[in-house]
Amino acid sequence: MHQAGFSRSFRLDGMSGDVDLRVKPLNPLLWWGGGALAIAGTVAAVTGADFLLNGTGSKDTGTAALVVGSAVVVGAVVMIYLGAAHVDLVPGRSVTGAVKPRPWLGEF
Repeated sequence: MHQAGFSRSFRLDGMSGDVDLRVKPLNPLLWWGGGALAIAGTVAAVTGADFLLNGTGSKDTGTAALVVGSAVVVGAVVMIYLGAAHVDLVPGRSVTGAVKPRPWLGEF
């Protein structure tokens, strides 16, 4: 039987003892900005490739658009990764996350 306010014991594969769950929330500006840049960079890279392959524009313009568009896509992927929420399981018990007992719930 378990006490009020405490969960039953369970195991996480590869971890034992107390485990902390650390959550870094989503940064919407980085995440959505990265998505917008990924679209813009893809359009620029495809346009540059079209200029080079089909001769619809100058080679210099096509090369510049392909290189810049590809670089923008790489930066956008980094932005999306950095802006996403991250969850980590860390061994140990943090003192900062401790909850004070709530006597009105039977916790002492």
